[in-house]
Amino acid sequence: MGVQVNIDGLTGLCKAAKAQGVRRLVYASSSSVYGTQPVIATEETPPQPMTAYARTKLVGEEVANQFADDKLTVVSLRCATCCGPAPRMRLDTIVNVFSKQAYFDGTINVRGGDQYRTNIHVSDVAELYRFLLDAPAVKIQRQAFNATAGHHTALELAYMVTEVHPAKIFVDTTKRDARHYKMDGSKLKWVLGWEPKRTIRQAIEDNMAWFEAGKLTDDPNADIFYNTRRMKAVV
Repeated sequence: MGVQVNIDGLTGLCKAAKAQGVRRLVYASSSSVYGTQPVIATEETPPQPMTAYARTKLVGEEVANQFADDKLTVVSLRCATCCGPAPRMRLDTIVNVFSKQAYFDGTINVRGGDQYRTNIHVSDVAELYRFLLDAPAVKIQRQAFNATAGHHTALELAYMVTEVHPAKIFVDTTKRDARHYKMDGSKLKWVLGWEPKRTIRQAIEDNMAWFEAGKLTDDPNADIFYNTRRMKAVV
């Protein structure tokens, strides 16, 4: 599935874009291409993808760049994990998971806790994609950019959530997510003058307001809010 969507599908999309005279392609890469890193990853840090998804997203950058020329500008965005509310809410990313658990369950379950994650408000990401459509081609052609609002440990994020909505925190030290990375997003600022406007705390506050307003379209445990479960159900 990953190869079909992230490589084969992308190749077909790029061919169609060229045929239709599309002038700009903003490729949705991912911070997951860095895998687990002992350093704060910049765009110059060698990627270490740990999953099939991450590997195909990295290959996708190369695929998209092959179609770049004087008529088509291609730029890749290595986006941190998105958080905050959206019409089709994600409840399977760490900040949103903890927000959901605090609001609906009263207990936040943290695996490990010391692993670092990098996150960004989904509204900032939407604005960034629009921004890149008008960015000078000479500054972005075949370039990759990190997009992040900062990195925190899983336990730090859990405590941040409880500052907005009180809940118990349960830490399971016997289980730990292997992903562990920090990411630097300063290239976007010094090359293009762009930086996030929203904090991770604001994403948490927005999540709680979204829940309070009853804007979830279904039960918070429904498959629609969890990508892997949703894909399994569809396939």
